[in-house]
Amino acid sequence: GALLRVDGRPLKLQTPVLLTDLKPGEHHFELLKAGYRTWSRRLPLTLGHVVSVPVRLEPDTSTLAFPEDQRLLLGGQSARTENKEFRIPDGSYRVRSVGNTVEFAPVFPDQTLLDATVWSLPVVSTLSILASLGDLSTHDSAGFPFSPTTVTSWGFVVGDVLWSVALNNSKVRFLNDHQLQIDPLPQARRAAASLFEEGKNALANGRLPQAAEAFAQIVKSYPDAVQTPGAWFYLARLHALEGDRALAKSEFRIDADYLQQANYYDKSCKALADLDQADGELLQAVNRLRSMVFVDPLFTRQEIEAQIQTLENQIKGAKR
Repeated sequence: GALLRVDGRPLKLQTPVLLTDLKPGEHHFELLKAGYRTWSRRLPLTLGHVVSVPVRLEPDTSTLAFPEDQRLLLGGQSARTENKEFRIPDGSYRVRSVGNTVEFAPVFPDQTLLDATVWSLPVVSTLSILASLGDLSTHDSAGFPFSPTTVTSWGFVVGDVLWSVALNNSKVRFLNDHQLQIDPLPQARRAAASLFEEGKNALANGRLPQAAEAFAQIVKSYPDAVQTPGAWFYLARLHALEGDRALAKSEFRIDADYLQQANYYDKSCKALADLDQADGELLQAVNRLRSMVFVDPLFTRQEIEAQIQTLENQIKGAKR
């Protein structure tokens, strides 16, 4: 269940939806639930009026699926991605994809301070040791052998050590909090994934009508599935092969202009540019090529720039 706090005090005995004993005026409400972001709002209450506030809690994790990869790495955890989705705590990550493996490395917010401490501690310690040796070599009385400067430098060393320990403990807690939560794909997503594989297998075996039927079922029944951009892309290719360029263009535009999934964005832009070029719409083709982001390793900037140059030369020639 969720915890409701009113003006900083947790609500224990009262029903959260009926707070009849609250005095008129502005009150601060907070709703807390594990796994979700805290909902917080100040509401003015008036005597004799009932206030109804719908609340939708946002999860404090991001839910991801990786249909084109086979393995996911995060914080030392490794898991196969087939028929699974992954809830990853919100935050900054370094993402690296190698082959069929995608690796997420959480970025510790205070890593720069921790690195600075690692470098500064040996330097400050060395200076303090040298200062201590210098004081001892010149000390010739029975009093305290170390100068105020040396004592201060050792104070910096102790402070640096304590700061380093605190930062390391904070990093350990941070990494422990950034662990994968693995769930099976909901039934709808499993069905979409199954249909997508069915469509790709049909394509590979030359059974184009069966492939089109599978992809059409995905876009119709599972419009929010992670496989939907791929289904639109393959449908567009099939319709282009059949000679229906207008329909193919409209389907490629869904991927390029709206869904914009990394796996199919560049492919759709390139396909649209090629169709526009074939239809004589050269300027549109150039604009499509310039909108590519080259996240897809299938394309290189040099190749696309060469095509753009060819198109621009054709445009200039047509104006003469």
